[in-house]
Amino acid sequence: MAPDYPKKGAGTGARKRTTPRTEFLQAVEAFMKVPFPERSDDEDADRLHADLLLHDSAVGDAVMAIINGEPVPADELRPDQDLRQRLEELAASDAAGAADANTYLDYLNGLDQLLELARQAKGKKKKR
Repeated sequence: MAPDYPKKGAGTGARKRTTPRTEFLQAVEAFMKVPFPERSDDEDADRLHADLLLHDSAVGDAVMAIINGEPVPADELRPDQDLRQRLEELAASDAAGAADANTYLDYLNGLDQLLELARQAKGKKKKR
């Protein structure tokens, strides 16, 4: 099941308009509550799990850099299309790891949403 992320412009009309940075920070807070998926008993899915773990770590590093106001190269804010393709292929198959691949895809979708919000928030620092 995909995590429930804050939707753009969600809330009542009485609230202030959210900035890209605020939206990003809210999404980070929500995503931090999402547990990382368990390993798979299937060898192929477990390899993809390891790749997802590496990607998650890289996204986490980029997210923390943006939160801290540090520069982040644009290539570090791109989704991992190769990982997505391999997960989609396994998820669409009849292989034993297909269900796990679907779980990993849900998590990857969350990471991709964070990356999109990070790209929008990049360089927009909180006014003091």
